[in-house]
Amino acid sequence: MHRKNVTKPLEKPRPIKNRSKPSNEKTSKHQDYYLRTVEINIEKANLRKGPALDFPIITTIYQKQKLTCLSNIGNWAKVQTDKGLVGFIRSDAISVSSKP
Repeated sequence: MHRKNVTKPLEKPRPIKNRSKPSNEKTSKHQDYYLRTVEINIEKANLRKGPALDFPIITTIYQKQKLTCLSNIGNWAKVQTDKGLVGFIRSDAISVSSKP
C-alpha cells in the first residue's frame, strides 16, 4: 500500500509579544547619574579599576569630593575625579551634588 505525500498547510506566524525585561532590583533602586556631578555621601570610598570589590584600588575618595559620573554598571558608577582619574565606585556611596 502506497501513501501519498501530503503536505501540511503552512501555519500562520504568531505575533511576537513584547516581553518586558525583568527588573533587576540591584540596579533599579540606583539613579542614573550619567554625566552628572556627584559627591561621596559617606566618610570615604575606594575608587577601583573595575566594577567589583576584587578590582585594585586606585585611590580613596573622601566625603563631599566632587566627581563626574561617566556611566552606570549595575551597582557601580564609572566616575572621573577633578584630577582626571577614572575608576569605579559603588552607586550607593554617591549622590547628585547640589552644587555643580
